[in-house]
Amino acid sequence: MFCLFHGKRYSPGESWHPYLEPQGLMYCLRCTCSESAHVNCYRLHCPPVHCPQPVTEPQQCCPRCVEPHTPSGLRAPPKSCQHNGTMYQHGEIFSAHELFPSRLPTQCVLCSCTEGQIYCGLMTCPAPGCPPPLPLPASCCQARKGECA
Repeated sequence: MFCLFHGKRYSPGESWHPYLEPQGLMYCLRCTCSESAHVNCYRLHCPPVHCPQPVTEPQQCCPRCVEPHTPSGLRAPPKSCQHNGTMYQHGEIFSAHELFPSRLPTQCVLCSCTEGQIYCGLMTCPAPGCPPPLPLPASCCQARKGECA
């Protein structure tokens, strides 16, 4: 079983930045191939930046603050993170269910990549039919039918 996306095969669990015409590689989107061979794509959500002129580096989605006295050629790009063979960009949010095997069915494991470090925590999913408090990866808190309580 595999996912087919724009003529390319992906294995279940694999994720990638899609290439869309005419924009090219979409660094602010990430697609994943689910265990049932369905492609789910979602927009990356960036952490807030607290500076007057944030900079977005090539091949990065999220803007970041830079020191004004550093020449642009010496700026280090934000560090990416690797988890289970998948690279995540600085500011990217993803789920990693295997980290908390004893979690409740109503909980989701949310992780974020920040300057090369991965931070994870448990989030309780909203009640059925209720919108989540923040945008979630497709594999997290699958929308349950019903009225919001």
